[in-house]
Amino acid sequence: MPLGQFHHTISSVVGLRPSACEVLLPALTLDETAYCHNRDFFLEYARAAGVRIAPHAKTPMSADIAADLIEAGAWAATVANLQQAEAMLSHGISRILIANGLGGLRNAPRLAALQKEFPECEIVCIADSVAAVAVLSAAAATAESSIPVLVEVGAGRSGTYL
Repeated sequence: MPLGQFHHTISSVVGLRPSACEVLLPALTLDETAYCHNRDFFLEYARAAGVRIAPHAKTPMSADIAADLIEAGAWAATVANLQQAEAMLSHGISRILIANGLGGLRNAPRLAALQKEFPECEIVCIADSVAAVAVLSAAAATAESSIPVLVEVGAGRSGTYL
C-alpha cells in the first residue's frame, strides 16, 4: 500500500514498486500469472497423487490467498498457532489445520473459545505426543465438542515413533 494510505483499492496499488519506496513494508507482492500457474500445477500434482494438501499460511499470511487456494482445491489452510488460526477464521477460512502443539494446557481454553466462536468451522490439530493429546482433550471438554486430530508419526522432525 502507498505510504500513509491504509484504505486502498487494488487499482490504487497496481504498479507500485517496493524497490522505489512506494509501498509500506513489509508487504506481499506477487506476479498473479506465476502464482496462478504454480497454484494450479501443485494442486493438480497433489490430486494426481491422491493426496489432500493444506498449504501453510505462514509465508503469505494472507486470508485472501488461503481462500483462493482452498477454492482451487486445497483441503485446508495450515497455520502455526492459535493467533494465526483466529485471524484466518475471522476472515472466513472454514477449515484450519494447526500444525504445531498448542503450547500446553494454558492454551486449551483459547482453542475451546475458537471452537465456540466459529462453530461452523473445522479446526484440525496435529498431535505428536501424549501431552499434546491431553491438551486437545481438555480443549474439547471445555468446548463440549470434539477436535479432529492428525497424529504425526515418524516424520523425523518431531513425530511420534510407533
